[in-house]
This record gives sequence, C-alpha cells and structure tokens, in this order.
Amino acid sequence: MIISFGSIVAAQTWLEETCTPFQLLLDPDRTVYRAYGLERSFLRSWGPKMIWQYIRLLISGRKWKGVQ
Repeated sequence: MIISFGSIVAAQTWLEETCTPFQLLLDPDRTVYRAYGLERSFLRSWGPKMIWQYIRLLISGRKWKGVQ
C-alpha cells in the first residue's frame, strides 16, 4: 500500500503511468503520516520494488512525466 499526500489528479496520473500493483490512498493532511510517526523522505520511499516498477515503465517505452 502506498500513502500519498498529493492531489487526486497527480495520483491518477501516477497510477496510469506506473501500473503499480499497490493500492494508493491519499492523505492530503498527512494524518496517517503523523499517526505512525512517518518522516518525509524521498529516498526512504524508493525501495527495490518501486525502482523496478519505474524501470519496467521506461523499458516498455511508455511516457513518464517523472516524480511530481
């Protein structure tokens, strides 16, 4: 499961671009982040599975707008 604080439009675009097998929940107020003591860190959110998803996306030739 992925929890994001982005917008609905950005989340939909990201889901379409990556075809991720994970569920994506939006938490714009970061309530869940605070409840679990999560920190903001770009590097911590990029695990091997997520990196592999982006590699597969790029190999397939699909357009990628990058991280927003």
